[in-house]
Amino acid sequence: MSKSHIFKSTEIFSEPVQLLVKESHAIFSTIPRNETDFSKINVIAISRRYRSIIHECVDNLTRDLTNDHSSQTKTFKELEVIWNLCEILLLDVSQPGTLIIQLKNWITLHLEELSADAKRIIKSLDNGSYRYNEDTDTEIYWDLLIKLVLRGDTKKAIHLISCHPEFRRNDQMQLVANMLDSMPISNQYIVHEFCNKWSSWSAWCKRELDTGQFKNNTHLLNIVRLLSHDKTVYSEFASDCESWYQLMVAYLMYSDPCIRDTDLSDLCRRMISTFKKNNSLSAEKDPESDFFDEIIISAFEYDLLALIANCCAYLEDNWWFVTHFVDLLHCSDQLSLHNIPESDKLRESFLQDYANALFDEELLWPIGVSYLDKCPISGMYFLEIILSRIPLSIDDEVKANKIISIAKRRGLNNIPKSVCQLMARGWLAKTVRLNNESIRLDKHQHKRSSDKGVPQAVNLSNALYWAVRSGDPTIITYISDQYLYYYCKTGTFPDDSVFDSLRRLPLDNERLAFLAKYYEFRQLLHDSDEDLMDAGNLIRALLSSKIYPKFFCHELLEDAKRLLELRPQLVFQPDNTLDLMRSIEEITKENVAEEDVDLRKNLVKNMARALITPVGPDS
Repeated sequence: MSKSHIFKSTEIFSEPVQLLVKESHAIFSTIPRNETDFSKINVIAISRRYRSIIHECVDNLTRDLTNDHSSQTKTFKELEVIWNLCEILLLDVSQPGTLIIQLKNWITLHLEELSADAKRIIKSLDNGSYRYNEDTDTEIYWDLLIKLVLRGDTKKAIHLISCHPEFRRNDQMQLVANMLDSMPISNQYIVHEFCNKWSSWSAWCKRELDTGQFKNNTHLLNIVRLLSHDKTVYSEFASDCESWYQLMVAYLMYSDPCIRDTDLSDLCRRMISTFKKNNSLSAEKDPESDFFDEIIISAFEYDLLALIANCCAYLEDNWWFVTHFVDLLHCSDQLSLHNIPESDKLRESFLQDYANALFDEELLWPIGVSYLDKCPISGMYFLEIILSRIPLSIDDEVKANKIISIAKRRGLNNIPKSVCQLMARGWLAKTVRLNNESIRLDKHQHKRSSDKGVPQAVNLSNALYWAVRSGDPTIITYISDQYLYYYCKTGTFPDDSVFDSLRRLPLDNERLAFLAKYYEFRQLLHDSDEDLMDAGNLIRALLSSKIYPKFFCHELLEDAKRLLELRPQLVFQPDNTLDLMRSIEEITKENVAEEDVDLRKNLVKNMARALITPVGPDS
């Protein structure tokens, strides 16, 4: 047998449901936790707020005519019924005798609207304009009267009877109105007094029935049979009820309002049987309604474990109801009263399942984090697993930063690194990989390449940005080399803006530090046309540091050569010239090229100039 789903694959988290998720999260976040003064008033107030957003969701689903939400609408209506009943039986536990009033209000709140003709009569009753029309109202009139009595709306029923043209001269009508008017109400008496008064009232109705005075009017007869505790009349009234539980509440109102002698579990099943046998609509009902019936029965049996299990089975893939209701029971210490084993773990399992469902939705996954925050046992472990599995693409920069922020605030230090690594590799995958072969031909031809065959600048700069944030030395070194290869081929860097970010970060990686310092050297060359001493000191330091990659030696030597050839400015003083000689000798000792010979000649000439050039502010 198939099962109903609130969240089906094709309609998961429709707009009305998304609003429900957001509003329920707002309520969930405000619930006091670990507080001994979480009073019953607080619990009921929060429960009613949850119930109001379910009702709002049903209204929004109904108003959305552009999409077919019939399945979701049906299920959320059932959810509202379930939540309200659970609130009455498990949260707002009343004194004996007052439960029947709550159940009557429960039924009234969730009944479908009356027919158009019945609503017309009710409206005219309310404004005092109703006039009974024998030609058009006879059948509607009596059907409405019976429905009002079954709903426990005795005031409207009395008003309707009194509007009948025969009322003033019909003793039986007046007697039925008097019976309804004198029916004891439980909240007007203490329990013992109410039960005695109700028994006396019921016995009086039975005596009047036994006189036989109602036999000429079957409508009045059946109403008095109902008031007289005649159990056989309910099979005749089944067709006037919308559900078996409406029929059951009518039974309790007129047979045992104190609910002292009634086994509710047995009564539920008897009313289901009576309703199905005598209501033609029940034969056409969705077979899935049996699951819903079991939820209602388990609530009346006060079997919380069965209630939770039935909700999980019937409302498969939802987790919304069990998550929020069990959490509310936990916060109000109700789970311990029902002797639920390992209730903390049970609550957390629902929070985690619900959060997991939210993580599948692009717009709602951050809300799921909040639910895992309220799981002290294993919430952070579960969150770390989920965050590491969130799919990311290079276009998801906002999401990536959100994940990093969430993880850092909760001390999940492995997540930021893995996210940054993932983003860096994603951008790197979109670039052309450069290597020694890529620049060898350019060196021999003594020229720079065009942009053909080089990575897109933005891809490489983004890859470096995320690599630096990851702190992964391997990927930082690799992408830094790609930056330097790019410079070797084009004479420019892919993107200058990334270096502004590097200034604010610790440069723990040698290759990255070299890249940043070499960029600084290029900036000094560009900005200091007259005094290049700082640039000379920096290129000397870079050569002396030996942190450069071998493939980049040619660029460093060319830069040193250009500075040595400058006239009339003297860039390198004797000590610096000597350092350059040592560095260049180290670089070229294995393979001396023709240009290296020229460089040595320039060094000798520079040393001679440096030795005879005075050092001072006017030199």
